[in-house]
Amino acid sequence: MALPSKSGLPFAPWLITGLPLVVIPLIFSTELLDSTLLPQFLALALLLAAAFLFLLFSPQTLQPSFNLRGIPLLYLAFGVWTAICIPGMRNPGEGLIELQRLGMFFLFFMLLTGFLQRVEKPFHLLARTVTVATILFSLLAFYQFRLASQADLDIFPAMKAVFAQPNLLANFWAMALPFCLFLAWMDRKAWRWTGVAALVVGLIGLGVLLGKGGMQSWDLEGHALSEIQHAEIRGATLELAADHLLSGVGPGGWQTEVKLQGDPLVGFSHVAQPVNDYWALLAERGLPGLLLYLAIFGLAIWSLVRNFRTSRDRESRAFAGILILGIAGYLVTAFFSFTLDRVGIALYVHALLAGSLLLAPRTESVAKPFPRWIYGLGLAFALLVLASGILRTQGEYYTRMGFKAWEEQNFPQVIGEMESALSPFYKLDRTGTPLAWYQGEAHFALGEIPQASLKYRIAFQINPHSSRVLTTWGRAEIIQHEFQAARGHLKEALALAPGYKPALLNLAVLHALQGVSDSTSYYLSLLETDVSDSSYQQALERTTWAVSKNLAARITHEPLQQVVLGMADLPDWRAELVQKSISNHIPLENQCLLDAVYILETVEQKISAQEAESLRKEYLGGVGF
Repeated sequence: MALPSKSGLPFAPWLITGLPLVVIPLIFSTELLDSTLLPQFLALALLLAAAFLFLLFSPQTLQPSFNLRGIPLLYLAFGVWTAICIPGMRNPGEGLIELQRLGMFFLFFMLLTGFLQRVEKPFHLLARTVTVATILFSLLAFYQFRLASQADLDIFPAMKAVFAQPNLLANFWAMALPFCLFLAWMDRKAWRWTGVAALVVGLIGLGVLLGKGGMQSWDLEGHALSEIQHAEIRGATLELAADHLLSGVGPGGWQTEVKLQGDPLVGFSHVAQPVNDYWALLAERGLPGLLLYLAIFGLAIWSLVRNFRTSRDRESRAFAGILILGIAGYLVTAFFSFTLDRVGIALYVHALLAGSLLLAPRTESVAKPFPRWIYGLGLAFALLVLASGILRTQGEYYTRMGFKAWEEQNFPQVIGEMESALSPFYKLDRTGTPLAWYQGEAHFALGEIPQASLKYRIAFQINPHSSRVLTTWGRAEIIQHEFQAARGHLKEALALAPGYKPALLNLAVLHALQGVSDSTSYYLSLLETDVSDSSYQQALERTTWAVSKNLAARITHEPLQQVVLGMADLPDWRAELVQKSISNHIPLENQCLLDAVYILETVEQKISAQEAESLRKEYLGGVGF
């Protein structure tokens, strides 16, 4: 059943297709390896580097020939247009990363085509590989869905997810099942039944997904979007595309614009990706970029249809037919998925293009081996991608260490790890919580309020649509007595996420500090929550502790200073402090000082009544007696 190679190709033909189409998607989509610390594009870059190294030193008789006309030329034009758009992108760094990805995909499908030419029966080799992948991934997917359907059962990490979303799995089946059909139709007996088995498994899975509403729009976390959300995203994307019709805003740039209503419990302005590949391409690269991308597949289908009509070879016609079905399947399912964001899936899109090139007319004038220096350039590019990928991975490593320190509440380490993670090669998604916010929270927990405020400002510049960032920035400004700025940021946070509890609480504290009891009562009433609520308690704890810390820094009387600092650790006192401030119509800091003097005089009995009166006069001007 082995497929022989031509001219003594020095490695097994299965490696040509098996490594990129089975091994790379498998090890990353099932988390057998940590996909955060070892991105998929690094594995692809390593594979390309090995291929170019072989070509650079292989004999001329073993080197494949390449055809740069037609599909490759259009693909190069698409890459050139992406490069032209980079200077105007809102996030040029992500644009360069996207350019690297495009370069690797282009080299992959060109090399795959070239190496397949060195193999006897390349159509069968490609179909057999995809069929094996179809059975493997389908079985893993069924296992994943069975585990996920069981209540409160975490999926075993090694089998966690074949693909991030059901739509992506349907997208894979739409591209892979035509290859299974070719195998069932054209191959020998054993492989024919393998193709039939893959067809049955895939069609059953695809039918189940369609029956359960799998082909609908999904957000970045795999949650189905409602029709209202779908319409909102589509409208915002089209509006953004209309404003940047020529060059788009670049990868990641649209994400700060296309946003849904914030979650009042979380405080994020929920940002959703355009609902499919086409909307994303239109927003990122403008109308010319989208048309160039579609032209690649339009030319591929036209070439395959011509081959199907004119070829007299039965296998070539059958292979052309299944490629047409595969490309059509991708183009349809791409309306419902983010194929281009997943390297493992995108490899199958480019395998379809490679198959199209195999059937393209070849003449001596357009199909010939490249000079060796071209292979050297390809090797240099792959090594460059590896180098930048390693630096990007380094940033991801420090970020994960920072999150680990965050969970352990090791705040000095949080600041250091997040600082080490900052790199031109690595940035978090602009729609997420910026690393600077975690640094700000660490500084705040350490009582370093000015440094915290600076980090919050940096986080806001990165993502101005996060209620969490705006609220914590406002909280720091309250402690620094920058009341007007704090009020503006807190109200902006509420505009993004109406009902966000920490913002309401900090507005209540702000007015309590200013002695505006009516406004304080109003914002507390909007919380509509029990004082034991975790988010309420967390915001209350951090705010009152910071107020106490800030207040203690202005007190020279050491016993009073220690009482003020100790009061912040009393859970019952935090809520009582706010209520007493409202009832007594005095600012929050004044109420804190009154309570501290009372404790020092009456509870601890460390000072006399005369000394207590003197402290009240010194620090409060006689307020409260």
